[in-house]
Amino acid sequence: MTTGIRQIAAVASVAALLTTPMAAQQAPLTFHVNTARPTMTCLDTVQQARAHRNRIRPLAVEAGRALTYDQQPPVVSPNYSGTIQLAEFTVAGDVASLQFRGVDGTVETWARQRVDTLAGQPVSIFQPAWDASILDRAMASARWGWDLPELYIGDVVGAGALGTDRQILLRIAPLNIPDVRVIQPAADVQYSSHVVNIVLPGFSDELVQETNDTAELARVTTRFYQLFQDAYDAIAVVPQRTILMPYSAVHYTVKNDVAGIGQDVHDYDASYGSAGRLRGVEIFPQYFGDNLTNSHEASHQWGSYVDWTALTGLTRAGHQPSAHDPLWLNTPSRMSSVLEGQRMVVDAGGAYVVAKSAAPIPFTPLQKYAMGLLPKESVPDFVLFDEQGQFSTTSSAAPDPGTPVAGAVRTASITAVAGLLGERSGPVPTEWNRATVVVSRGARLSQREMNYWTFYAQRSEDPNRSGIIDFHGFGSFDLAGGNAVDLKTDIRPLAGAPIVGPLSVDFPSYGPLDLRGLELNAPLATLSAAGAPIRFSGRVTVANRANFDRVAFCVAQEDEASCGRSAIAVSALGGNGSFTASVQPPSAGRYQLLMFLVTPAGGRLTATQQISTFTVN
Repeated sequence: MTTGIRQIAAVASVAALLTTPMAAQQAPLTFHVNTARPTMTCLDTVQQARAHRNRIRPLAVEAGRALTYDQQPPVVSPNYSGTIQLAEFTVAGDVASLQFRGVDGTVETWARQRVDTLAGQPVSIFQPAWDASILDRAMASARWGWDLPELYIGDVVGAGALGTDRQILLRIAPLNIPDVRVIQPAADVQYSSHVVNIVLPGFSDELVQETNDTAELARVTTRFYQLFQDAYDAIAVVPQRTILMPYSAVHYTVKNDVAGIGQDVHDYDASYGSAGRLRGVEIFPQYFGDNLTNSHEASHQWGSYVDWTALTGLTRAGHQPSAHDPLWLNTPSRMSSVLEGQRMVVDAGGAYVVAKSAAPIPFTPLQKYAMGLLPKESVPDFVLFDEQGQFSTTSSAAPDPGTPVAGAVRTASITAVAGLLGERSGPVPTEWNRATVVVSRGARLSQREMNYWTFYAQRSEDPNRSGIIDFHGFGSFDLAGGNAVDLKTDIRPLAGAPIVGPLSVDFPSYGPLDLRGLELNAPLATLSAAGAPIRFSGRVTVANRANFDRVAFCVAQEDEASCGRSAIAVSALGGNGSFTASVQPPSAGRYQLLMFLVTPAGGRLTATQQISTFTVN
C-alpha cells in the first residue's frame, strides 16, 4: 500500500506563530487545526505470478523515483533537539537535485552528494538533514501518538512512481516507551518477547528493483526458521531502512487452503523455509504499528476477492478493485477500494448519504464469511453503487457525513457469490500467529529500536482484549472479528524458553517530556471516565518562551476540523512558564489533544502539536 497523506486545510506556519511580536492589546482568540494523516493503498498480488528466485535483475524503475533512506536517529523522541537526517537517500537514475516541500509549505532543494550503482544502473545519493525545528513544523500539521508512531514531515516532489510526490514519515515514539529484554542467539540475530531482529547485508537492494519480488523475503524467513519455531501462520517483515515502494504494506498469500473465497488453493510455503504451517508473508516497507494497516494485511489472507464485474456487471473503480471491497450500502469496510472504513453509506429516508462509521469498525459480513466466522445464511445482500468512482481512499479528505452518494444501485446475494466462487470450505481459524521480523542491513538494532518494535508488535495482538481502538475508530484485529480469532505475536525460539514480557500497551500514559515544548509535572493519562477532566500542569520550555503569555489546550474528535464541541482551556504563564489547566471532553469517545502557544496579540492561532489517542469511557 502506498502511504498517502491527507491535508484537510491550509495551514498557518508554526514558524510565524512562534515569532509573532509582543503587542499591548489582546485580540480575540481563534483556534485552528490542520491535520495530515496517512492512508493506505495495497498491492494486489492475487493475479500476479509468485516467483521464488534469488538473482540480480536490472533496476526496472523510472529515473527520479525515490527508493530508500535510513532515518537518523532511527526512532525520534518528541523532545529531540539534535539533527534529523535521511541518510543515504537513494534515487534511481542520474538526478542532480530534488525538491522537498515541508508541511509548512516551504520548499527546499537537495543537492546530490554522489552517484552510485545498483544492479548495474546509476543511482543518485542525497544526504538531507534538518535541525529539530522540523519537528515543530510537522507536529503543527500532523497527528502522532501511541496509536500513530510515525510523523509526516513533507513530500519529495515528483519522486514517486511515474512522477508523483513521495511522502516522508519519521518513526517517532514517546520517551517512556518501556525497555524490553533482548537475547542474542547468533551474531546476526537478536530477539525480544515479540520481535526478531535479523541482520541481512544488502537487504532491499533487490526488492526495490521489482515490486512483486519475493526472493528477499524468502532470505528473511529461511534464516528465521533456523532459530525459531515453525509455529506461525504469517511472518511480518519490517525493514529498518525505509523502502519507498509503491505501497506501504502487502500480504503475500503463500498458502491458501480455503476454497470459495476467490483465491486459488495453493501452497508455496516450502519456498520460505516452512514445513507446512506458513500461510502468509507480509512486508511493511514504510509503515507499521497502527490497527488499520496491520489488520488490513492480515485480512488479505481471506479477502476481498469477489469478481463483482463477473457477478453483477458492475464497473469497478478505486485502488486495486480486484482485491478490495466496492462502494456499497450499510457496511463500512476496512478493505475498501473507494471509501475508507471510518465512513460508510446509509439510506437516510430514501436518499443515500455518507455517514461516520460507529466504532469499533468491524470486519464486513463478507469478510467474516470468508474467514469462516459467519454462516452464509447470516450474510445480508449486497447493495452496490453503479458510480464506483465517486469517492477514493486517496482523495484529499474523507467525505463529510451527510455527503450525497450519487447513482443507481444493484443488488447481489451471498448465494450468488457462492454460485460464482463455490461454497466456502476449509479451516476456520481460532488463532492467527504472526511473527514480526525487523531486518537491518549492517548492525543489530539498538535497545530503543527493539523497545519500539516490540511495543507495537505486542500492541497489535491486543493481549488484554481491551480492543485498543484508535482515534479513527479502528480496533485491533481481534476486535474487528468479534474476538473470534486471537492474534498472537509472541516469539518462540527453537532453543530455550521464550521471553515473557507483558507491556502496558492498552492505554499507556505520555511521559512528562512527551509533549514537545512542555515539561509536565506528572505523566499524562490517556484513559479517563466520562465527566472527568484531563488535567495539565507544568511549564512551557520552548526557547522563545518570552514571546508567549498563555498556553491553551482542547480535544477534538475525528470529524472535527477545529476544537469542535470541546471547551478550550487557556492558562496564563507564570514567570518560569508555569501553567495549570484542565480540559473537559464533552462526551465518551476518542480524542486528539491539541496544544496552542498564545501571544499577547492573540488572533488566529494554529495548533503547535496534535497527539492521540485520549479515550473517554
